[in-house]
Amino acid sequence: RDLHSFPTRRSSDLGRFEICDRIFGRNFSDNFDYSVKILLQWLEGIIKNPEEFTITFHCEKPQGHRDVHIQNKLSQYKQGRLVNSKLEVIFYETQDGSQCLPHDRYFVTDQIAFQIGRGMDFLDRQTHKNRDMSIEIKDPSTIEKKIEHRRFICKFRSFYK
Repeated sequence: RDLHSFPTRRSSDLGRFEICDRIFGRNFSDNFDYSVKILLQWLEGIIKNPEEFTITFHCEKPQGHRDVHIQNKLSQYKQGRLVNSKLEVIFYETQDGSQCLPHDRYFVTDQIAFQIGRGMDFLDRQTHKNRDMSIEIKDPSTIEKKIEHRRFICKFRSFYK
């Protein structure tokens, strides 16, 4: 099943959508790039109040200047009604290069959280199909605490658009 077949009914009170995927920054290309583009198109179709909507990416900081490339791509994909939404990318890193964010990957909203097995490379750029994503429902407050805890042990830098 591809993302285009998911429900497109607008949610009346969805205020935020956060993606926590530690390797998103480090491996951003091909399937990551394609998956985020389609995900943002889907979100653009379901949010009711784009002016009150925030999309946040939590990922490890890539090497070199790839963070600027990611910021530019995400800004480019923020189209249509999402133009009026806030986009935030938070890059995390540790002094010693150890893993900073949780191993598991998550989508978190103000209503529900999902653990997403594969992470943000769940769509195949060539076939436009789901690669093998598994989803598990989680308590948003539990995941929010995991992410917030990382802000205290990791150095991070935010990008807003």
